[in-house]
Amino acid sequence: PGYRAYEDQEAIEEERRLAYVAITRAREKLYITTARQRLVFGQTQSMPVSRFVREIPDHLVEEIGGSRQGEQIGRDGGTSTDGWLSATWGIRPPEASKPGGGKRPAADTKKPIDLKKGDRVRHPKFGPGRIISYEPVAGDAILQIKLDSGEIKRFLARMARLEKI
Repeated sequence: PGYRAYEDQEAIEEERRLAYVAITRAREKLYITTARQRLVFGQTQSMPVSRFVREIPDHLVEEIGGSRQGEQIGRDGGTSTDGWLSATWGIRPPEASKPGGGKRPAADTKKPIDLKKGDRVRHPKFGPGRIISYEPVAGDAILQIKLDSGEIKRFLARMARLEKI
């Protein structure tokens, strides 16, 4: 539910109705995802699993997920020992069924940020580049990196898995 819905029972019921309509429109499969944290107005905020997801009967749900610091988000908002920054409920996608698929290295969110404007870095997917902008945000930083390919990308420093080169 939207944050305004918590203030008013009628708004909660309207959000529930909208969720029901969205869920019942799925013809064959429905994937519902959630993020443990989101960047909202420049601040990292914890995001609880929607109450409407928790209301779906257990026998209708298959929980699947990847890894983030060894935690998986459950529908009840609790965690187990493997899962990504987000969790997905539904049928396992084909790429996650392949050996080694569906996994990615965990980001190190505890380590201090040892990066600054001008540093050369390497991203595991996008390759090498130079930090052209460093904007501190809520104990993290938004980095703008000009890749050697000429492309400019923005990353959240703690989540980007950058290697200083």
